[in-house]
Amino acid sequence: MAGRLDAREVLTLKASHASLASMPVDVAAFIDKAATALATATA
Repeated sequence: MAGRLDAREVLTLKASHASLASMPVDVAAFIDKAATALATATA
């Protein structure tokens, strides 16, 4: 799926399908990194 979306980066976690609940800090850091990169690129 990441290939079809032309993802710039992929986060792989050792978690079940519920990684948002089981690893929220890792997921939030990844989202924050992406948002920061987008804000910097469009500024």
